[in-house]
Amino acid sequence: MLKNHRTFVFQQPDYQRDCKEVLNACSSTHNTSGVYLIKPDGYPEPFEVFCDNDLDTGGWTILHRRSVGSIKFNRTWTDFQNGFGFLGSEFWIGNEKIAFLTNQKQYQLRIEFQNAAGEAYYVTYDNFRISDEWGQFSIASLGTYEGTAESQIEWCPTNQIFSNETCERRCDDPDTCISSTSRTELEKCVCVGDYMIQGEDCIPQNQCSCLLLKKEVY
Repeated sequence: MLKNHRTFVFQQPDYQRDCKEVLNACSSTHNTSGVYLIKPDGYPEPFEVFCDNDLDTGGWTILHRRSVGSIKFNRTWTDFQNGFGFLGSEFWIGNEKIAFLTNQKQYQLRIEFQNAAGEAYYVTYDNFRISDEWGQFSIASLGTYEGTAESQIEWCPTNQIFSNETCERRCDDPDTCISSTSRTELEKCVCVGDYMIQGEDCIPQNQCSCLLLKKEVY
């Protein structure tokens, strides 16, 4: 006979897979927008996300927010893979989390903008999905576009970003930055990082057909 024997059972908590499921799980309490725990299918651990329950019928999982420039977004591949920033202000949730999240069911992507005059615009894509790390987290699907921002958006050419960066480089002179005095706008589409200008294109440095190798002569 065992004296004072007690048996304990630990129940692993269940987590919702996205903010829509969080909203539906507690719909009777009228969830407010804020930070909640979710765990997409296959992701090893639950993680915090900001859920917006004020837009439309609610249940939006916020992937990214940038407003006042308090967080630096010029970061490494690893930073964008893992995520950075603060959910209550500016952040990027992380490409790895987005990949697991968007590959478990069909999602709509909504991107909202506000210009300096306070005018708001948005675009939506009805079937958004990105690939995993093996696929370089590239966009695998977007679906149908809708929105109100078409006339307000300046789309940059392939491999360029909209920035105030002044150090663009050319394939035929990779060691020299294009002079900032040649810039007429505060921000524009630029070719930066490991990409260089060749003719009218912005291409990876290893694809430059006329890359010059400089040698010291004594």
